Amino acid sequence: MADNDQFSFLYRSPPRGNSVTQFIRQQLKPDLMVHGHLFEIRFHDLRATFGMNLLENKLPIEAVGYGGIMNNPEIFQLLMYVRERMGHSQISTTELYLKYRQRYNLALGVQDEYEAHLESLVELLEVDDVLD
Repeated sequence: MADNDQFSFLYRSPPRGNSVTQFIRQQLKPDLMVHGHLFEIRFHDLRATFGMNLLENKLPIEAVGYGGIMNNPEIFQLLMYVRERMGHSQISTTELYLKYRQRYNLALGVQDEYEAHLESLVELLEVDDVLD
């Protein structure tokens, strides 16, 4: 239940989202582990995925540029819609969802290139050791 929920006065102890956290901890994580999926998942991860999917499903990623987001009425209106659905108090929080997956894929590419570079250095050292 949100802190500003107009009906929170009806509860002696208002629910705070613990049921989702308990479901994740008691049912989802053990089931994932049984099937060999060893990764952490939190309620916030589910919220963030919902927000990104909501934004990306309504806006083609090519339409999003790094500048002028607030000057584009279509993008601004969509951000306000997602902001409201997510309960963000600041539009800047919602803006973080823009291009997240592109930045993530860029980071993966950089990581792959760096690992390939390190492997080439190791191979050079191994060849150098053989020659010595």
